[in-house]
Amino acid sequence: MIKKIYFNKIESEVWVKIFVKNNENETLFRNEIQALKNLSHPNIIPLIDYFQDSNSLYLVYTSFKGNSLDVYLTKKLKDFKDIKMQLFMK
Repeated sequence: MIKKIYFNKIESEVWVKIFVKNNENETLFRNEIQALKNLSHPNIIPLIDYFQDSNSLYLVYTSFKGNSLDVYLTKKLKDFKDIKMQLFMK
């Protein structure tokens, strides 16, 4: 699940990706943190924080203009597929 919230730690709106806490999701959570921790690219939404409680795992991303993170990521994936197809057709 992905939600837009106000994050008091940085006094700004952010996107939070929430995982139900289980062994499989804990592995995905750690892998995503490691992959994004030192990554900087204009097409990748920066990870700014992460934490967990007894039931959930949370990844916190900077805010961006748009409707939702799902819509943003779906569009980016479509754009990537369109570019890949154009290169393939050349």
